[in-house]
Amino acid sequence: MGAKADMAIGENEYWGSDAALGTRKKIIDFAFYRLRVHKVRGTVMWRNPSGVFDQEALGFRCKGVLREHTLSAKGEFRDMPMFGPLRDEWDEIRERGDR
Repeated sequence: MGAKADMAIGENEYWGSDAALGTRKKIIDFAFYRLRVHKVRGTVMWRNPSGVFDQEALGFRCKGVLREHTLSAKGEFRDMPMFGPLRDEWDEIRERGDR
């Protein structure tokens, strides 16, 4: 059984900063190196380009798409991409030092 963590930054002065990315890196490090999980995943909506950018800025790549996974307020089904690394992929991302 997996754990789930949601993240939102409500303070406008932090929007567009590296606050979210820095926090995510620490959470991912904790998950892999302290909790010893095998993989981490993240989901965003395609219509949220900053969310997709954040996933890619962490070195994540789209691993697959949950087709018609969410229902919009207008009653339309929407696809949801899945991002995230396995532990060995995260090790490589951290070793490169670019994340």
